[in-house]
Amino acid sequence: MKKYILILTGLILISQSTLAQTGKSKGDEQYQLYNYSKAVVYYQDAYKDKKSYYLAHQIASCYHFMNDYKFAESWFAESVGYQDHSLEDELHYAEALRNNSKYGEAKQVYTTYAKKKNVSYDDQVIWIGSCDSALVWMKVPEPYNVVNQTGVNSLGSDWGLVKYKDQLVFCSDDKAKVKISNVNPFLSLDIVHKSLDKETYGWTGRGYLNIFTTNDGDSAIHPLFKDEDKRTYHIGSPCFNATGDEVFYTVTRLVKNPKNNFLVNKAYTVKLEIFSRTRSAGDWSKPVAFPYNNALEYSVGDPYITPNGKYLYFSSDMPGGLGGTDIYYCKRNLDGGWDAPQNLGVVINTAGNERFPRFSADDTFYFSSDGRIGMGGLDIYAAQTTDKGFGRPVSLKYPINSPQDDFAIWFTGDYTGYLSSNRDGGLGDDDIYLFSLKDIKIRLEGIVVDKKSGLPLENAVVVLQNVRTGEQYKYVSGKDGKFAFELGPKSNYKILASKTDYMSVGKEGITTEGINESCTLKERLELALDRITKDPIRIENIYYNFDKWDLRADALVELDKLVKLLKENPTIEIELGSHTDSRGNDNYNLKLSQRRAESVVNYLIKNGIDKGRLVAKGYGETQLINKCSNGVKCSEAEHQANRRTEFIIVRY
Repeated sequence: MKKYILILTGLILISQSTLAQTGKSKGDEQYQLYNYSKAVVYYQDAYKDKKSYYLAHQIASCYHFMNDYKFAESWFAESVGYQDHSLEDELHYAEALRNNSKYGEAKQVYTTYAKKKNVSYDDQVIWIGSCDSALVWMKVPEPYNVVNQTGVNSLGSDWGLVKYKDQLVFCSDDKAKVKISNVNPFLSLDIVHKSLDKETYGWTGRGYLNIFTTNDGDSAIHPLFKDEDKRTYHIGSPCFNATGDEVFYTVTRLVKNPKNNFLVNKAYTVKLEIFSRTRSAGDWSKPVAFPYNNALEYSVGDPYITPNGKYLYFSSDMPGGLGGTDIYYCKRNLDGGWDAPQNLGVVINTAGNERFPRFSADDTFYFSSDGRIGMGGLDIYAAQTTDKGFGRPVSLKYPINSPQDDFAIWFTGDYTGYLSSNRDGGLGDDDIYLFSLKDIKIRLEGIVVDKKSGLPLENAVVVLQNVRTGEQYKYVSGKDGKFAFELGPKSNYKILASKTDYMSVGKEGITTEGINESCTLKERLELALDRITKDPIRIENIYYNFDKWDLRADALVELDKLVKLLKENPTIEIELGSHTDSRGNDNYNLKLSQRRAESVVNYLIKNGIDKGRLVAKGYGETQLINKCSNGVKCSEAEHQANRRTEFIIVRY
């Protein structure tokens, strides 16, 4: 009997080993084809029969590519428990923790990985800074409402909404073919194989993406293109020109890769391509391939056509970029073709992935990136356009961004629009969200006073200016000297107070950034001077090297204050007077002081002050303010008191 038991036990072990090997082989086959939703089922069945690091790693990788962060975290935690695990598992584990809002744990894993891998300082700053910043942003959110669009979203993947004429256009898994599996608990080993047909995309286990249209508020949806109902590839990410007669979109297909051996690397490659169509007499033309598509070598996708149709922006991992995918643009030439792609450069692109370029109506550039300090996954950033290109990108923070992927932002107003995200709480995988500024009231109150007496000034004119838009608002103070303005959210302002016979004074840096609830700001704005007089006004801390008239760096701070004063009071004209002490030749001192006065005037002109408002006058030692004339013994401090630069208001 014992003999038979041993034989039976051996047969069971052999059977389990065979099953595990079969599951591994089938999982590898599907993994090679990017069918991660299928591969993970085989791998988990095999892991149930025989645990190994390889299987745990493969399961974690499948969930990683499927953007299932909760399962990815669980399985990467499992895989790093094996002594022979890859260091990259630790990095992916940290990323999954971050995607699941576990920033404290993510920091610890990032730090450990960085020490083992000798990671660059810049990468460490991004990883640790992202965790720290996310905690702050979630604690003090931006004043936005972000609402799931349940009328559009399904249990599948819905994203990339744009407005086309009077319709909403978006991407979605084929609505009638969506297949969703129940969420499985951590390390569940009883997953049942699903019946998957050729119309189901194996990467996700759902249908292929298509482009749909719907009327706002209507639940009925229709494919944008009538000839794309039978296909085995994705189409998505649509963008229309201003007139609506041209559309660009992304196509993703599985292409056989002749370079790779199936047993070593992927036999197929998944690459993105851009296609366009034009509309005439109510029908869309056949698709036209973008000339820079090269599916065997690299991807091009996420197209954005500028409203005038002259520039096409897109993302690509073509050779010569800075990292994963970079953002490029092409200019349309006179014959309708496209000039060579131009990389947006280091201001926008990073060593990570930049995707989904967009411009808003005010010409602000928006894009998504995972290579900057952010909350996790793809975050949305904004960069102001400048004469030289783009300003430094800034995160839109929470709740526009989340610990998961946030992308494909599209504005319908200054502070309203749509974005796509796979954040927690959604209906399916990727969902479409409507964002809008909260209805908050921000009030600026202040008072204008006479600096010398401290008494309120009546009839002072206070002008508030929005720094971004240039819009101005005026308020005239009453007997109490008070003023008040209603401020817009997420805005920066500067303010200027003026009154007849007084020097005007301004204040910059008034901001409503970071304010997420109704409040009143208090500003006590004092006029810089009493009434305008023609008495000399000394400019402090204007020093020169011995026998020199060049301005020293320490003098520029005070002169910049004078520049500001002159810009705030554009009608006044001044005389710049320079004085020396009594030491040295009288005539030489006169010439030296003239050169010094001229150097001050030249600096003011260089900084935007009209030369017609300025007079340079060198007085030498002719206007000493103490007893230290020729031959009189004085201390160095007394001599220094005579070495001064002053200005007098000669006209206003």
